[in-house]
Amino acid sequence: FFNQLLLPFHENTGKGFNSAHWAPLSFLSLAVDHALFGKGGHDLADFTPWGFRLMSGLYHGLCGWLALRIGLRLTKNLGVALFAALFFLFHPTVCESVCWVVERNNVLPALFGLWALDVFTDVPEGAAPSWRRTLAATGLLIVAQLCKGSGISWWPIAVTWDLFVNRQGAWPRRLGRAALLFVPVALTLFVLSRSHADVAMPPLGEPPLGPWLMSACLVARYLGLLVWPVNLSFLYHVSPAGPDWCVLAAGLLLPFFKEITYPLGV
Repeated sequence: FFNQLLLPFHENTGKGFNSAHWAPLSFLSLAVDHALFGKGGHDLADFTPWGFRLMSGLYHGLCGWLALRIGLRLTKNLGVALFAALFFLFHPTVCESVCWVVERNNVLPALFGLWALDVFTDVPEGAAPSWRRTLAATGLLIVAQLCKGSGISWWPIAVTWDLFVNRQGAWPRRLGRAALLFVPVALTLFVLSRSHADVAMPPLGEPPLGPWLMSACLVARYLGLLVWPVNLSFLYHVSPAGPDWCVLAAGLLLPFFKEITYPLGV
């Protein structure tokens, strides 16, 4: 935990920091689960998958409860809020994040991000979030970032609500709250700058088909974000020329060929 936590801050790191994801708290949560449910060893037989999945399911259930609270607060309609929460809980695209043990680093950023949004928006009607409330939300967003960089996606949601939905307080105060909430985003951008992982999926970058496959996968991920924003795809490097219609078509078709996409790690 501490090794990965401090990895981006080592002076000799430069651009040599290489990790699939900087997610120290997610790895710590898996270690705690192993200590609670495992047999204490490091052999495969010492691990108990049901314990990891039980905790991931619990965290995901808490996400649904928070989604219900936020939806009820924003819509004032229990039916709409309940539908949104159930849609969130049982959408097919969350199956991988909840059932796949190592995808804990998707469940936890969602949990702490929703918690931050719940804290930030829990104000009386016609009132603006206090600085104390904003600071608490910022702390929760930092925790989300420590679980995975995908926590970065909560900042525009919170800021959009404050600036254009709630619209309480003078603009300088609203912009000040947005700046404070940006601190966790700055942390993630710093971590990304210390990493030398310049492409989202390096194994796909090898010629001759690598660039096409990578572009197609990125297009598919962009389209997927329209339905379920769970990753940092908008920060990934794309070909300067941009995808053309052939690449767009490939990106649309690729997810349906599981025997192709799964070995490639998509």
